[in-house]
Amino acid sequence: MKTKILQILAVVCFVTLALGTSLRASIVTPIYAVARLSYAEGPPFSGYQFGVFDLGSPTGSPGSYQYAWTSLGSASSEPLANLALNPVTSQMYVQYFFNEYRTVSTSGVVGGSSLGAMDTLFGMSFDNSGNLYGAYSTDWYTLDSSTGSTTSTAPVVNSLYSQFGGGLAYASDGNFYFASSYPSSLYRITAGGTDTPVGDFAGTNYDENGWNTLFSSGVNSYLLNENRLYQVNLSDASLSLMGTITGLPTEFSSGFSGAVGLASSPAAVPEPGTWAAAALLAGGAGFMRWRKRAKVS
Repeated sequence: MKTKILQILAVVCFVTLALGTSLRASIVTPIYAVARLSYAEGPPFSGYQFGVFDLGSPTGSPGSYQYAWTSLGSASSEPLANLALNPVTSQMYVQYFFNEYRTVSTSGVVGGSSLGAMDTLFGMSFDNSGNLYGAYSTDWYTLDSSTGSTTSTAPVVNSLYSQFGGGLAYASDGNFYFASSYPSSLYRITAGGTDTPVGDFAGTNYDENGWNTLFSSGVNSYLLNENRLYQVNLSDASLSLMGTITGLPTEFSSGFSGAVGLASSPAAVPEPGTWAAAALLAGGAGFMRWRKRAKVS
């Protein structure tokens, strides 16, 4: 009888292990981004392609993961930058041609008309309450989330610069962070505009001349440097190489001008080992109760 119960426990462990793996594999963590395309000799002189990759389901091994890119919608000949997601409404917005505030759908359709005129920004981001902020050079902007227009500005101590945009992201610690270029540094910024240097970016194969785009997903923050994806340590700006974005358009050049994470981190789903351990614990407890009842009998 004891042997039979142990066999049953083994089967339960196997099933729960497989179930845990299946559930984890089914998680989709979409990261929407704008890829910059190369210059052309004539119109359109440059292009911007909206698309998505799945942060939760890479292929390969840690440090050299591959994240498959899917282009959505048609390429835009007008600049697209500073992609931002309102977490309250799940609506995405983009700065169109440097000075227009427009919606963009998960299928890559950019709104046909402007919601309002915008100041040029190097980054914009919502906080968890749906308040919109932006950064440009030596100024911190509070923006109208409906129109993108500036409601107030405050000076920052350090000069914040991005090659094109996408430098600002809101993090799980309640602060904003800006990925600056020249120098390639990370800054922490409060909602009131108080900025503090965190450190210089450093990581495997990091290119300080490449375009940086910062975004958050769940409790983690990430940096796109050209086609490389890094996880960012917000305490010292150190970078852990996760892998590369693959399948980008052949015209892809320089990097991304904005990125946002639409879903939460998959860390909330138990790992397969956790499922198996839970099954062993439950099964073992049941076996001990059976033995106790058998002895009493």
